[in-house]
Amino acid sequence: MRPSAHYELQSMVDIGRAQAMARTDQSGHALGTAMYLAQQSVEKQLKSIVLRLDEELDLGSVEKVLRGLSHEFYPSLYKWYYRHLESEQLSTIRRYEGMINVENSRHEVESFASHFREASTYWEEYRKNRRIQVLTWMQSLDVGLPDEDFNEMNSWHKSQLEFVRDGMPGHGEHDLGPTDSISVPDQIRLEVMDDEALARRRVTYADTPANSKARAGLADTFEEGNVCFLPYFKTEFAGMCPIKVAKSVLFEFGFRILASMTQHYVLLYPHNTIGRYPEPIGDGLFSTDVYERHASFVMGYLFVIVPYHLRELRTNSERIDDLSRRGRRLGYW
Repeated sequence: MRPSAHYELQSMVDIGRAQAMARTDQSGHALGTAMYLAQQSVEKQLKSIVLRLDEELDLGSVEKVLRGLSHEFYPSLYKWYYRHLESEQLSTIRRYEGMINVENSRHEVESFASHFREASTYWEEYRKNRRIQVLTWMQSLDVGLPDEDFNEMNSWHKSQLEFVRDGMPGHGEHDLGPTDSISVPDQIRLEVMDDEALARRRVTYADTPANSKARAGLADTFEEGNVCFLPYFKTEFAGMCPIKVAKSVLFEFGFRILASMTQHYVLLYPHNTIGRYPEPIGDGLFSTDVYERHASFVMGYLFVIVPYHLRELRTNSERIDDLSRRGRRLGYW
């Protein structure tokens, strides 16, 4: 079994454990642990996609993902990507001279690389900023932040949210709404054993404008990339080094998948530590008290939001496999 498959299976196990725990025990301690497992499930699915890219393109990332990236996943991911853009993509563009507008293409890639440089810095600072993590954690559970705290948190995240909006498909909002702006009534706590009711909630969440736009954006990127994996491209555009172009297309599609998840992962990330380790948050309360008081929002994550995004990540991971199979048939790798 390939490393990517191991991570994908572990992701499925983690979300299954989280849901099973929440169905039987809705204490704050259990729900905190369940949210930690949900965060881990998403993280492992993201890592599975990186590993899948490496397995197809031999990018030299497996050792980093398995050994070095740990939970500080996004900073290293973005550093790796912008270095690829600055070296591989720009050198490829120079080979196109006379066939494409080199100056415009170079400017586009340099701009894209600049976005990712800034994003890597953002994630490095986020993982160190405990106050912003706690405020974001509270926002994710709809605790009801005072305006001053909300504005502080939202302003801090603003550069990253704009990066996602401007550089990635499918995102048009700046603010971090609670639980991705899904309406989560108390009734969901009574529906966790009702698969049909949960399925209806997932459909409703999938049909929100942001999610619909994100799916359409990634589908368009996939269809545009298909051109490089059609037989005529190999013969008609031989002068453009089709193998290198195809690899770059596959690489970019994979990372657009990862970046499209960033806005949601911003909200999930603090549960990695706060879900695992009960901690005081003021007014005599512990984090476990908040998990219990806001159990409905936890259930919304565990049974609606996270399962939806895991499904989308797996769907797009299968698209990577599809493009890879076409590349092998054409002899690209």
